[in-house]
Amino acid sequence: LMETVSLALENIRQKEEVQRINERLQELYVRDQLTGLYNRFGYVQLAQQYFAEQCGRIYLVYVDVDNLKTINDNYGHAMGDKAIKGVADAIKEVYREENILVRMGGDEFLVIGKEAGDEVLSEKENAVGIFLKEYSEREKLPFVLTASMGHVHNLKNMVSLEALVKNADARMYEIKQRRKKAKFEE
Repeated sequence: LMETVSLALENIRQKEEVQRINERLQELYVRDQLTGLYNRFGYVQLAQQYFAEQCGRIYLVYVDVDNLKTINDNYGHAMGDKAIKGVADAIKEVYREENILVRMGGDEFLVIGKEAGDEVLSEKENAVGIFLKEYSEREKLPFVLTASMGHVHNLKNMVSLEALVKNADARMYEIKQRRKKAKFEE
């Protein structure tokens, strides 16, 4: 009887261990290892469901690390990783966990959240900029880390999630180009 109970307890322990391992593997599958944000797999699993739950009334912020190629070329890929991590930390700090925070790949990020006005989103974008400046100083980076950001809303037109992502990316790129042009003209 003792042997049977012992075997049953061992089986339970092994099943629990397998379940913990599977949960950890699932987490690794949907999370970016460098930043802790969701990766593209996590985005695919969560974004459409979130879009539906919010009846499409969401905002998206597309974020791109400025000058990552230059950082990698001049300071090495470890410093580039530090820049990516800094932007991810800024996004986590400013947008918090109630939103879906995604590293889309490379130096691009996406924030998906419940609808908020332009003023609120502009304040958050400014807060990211302040965080990055302070991060650059605190980490003694040999450059000031910046990111370009563009946001879009989906209130009345109810476009698809994919269209919103494209629009947010295009808006971010527009802003990035305007900033580059302004800097070039200085």
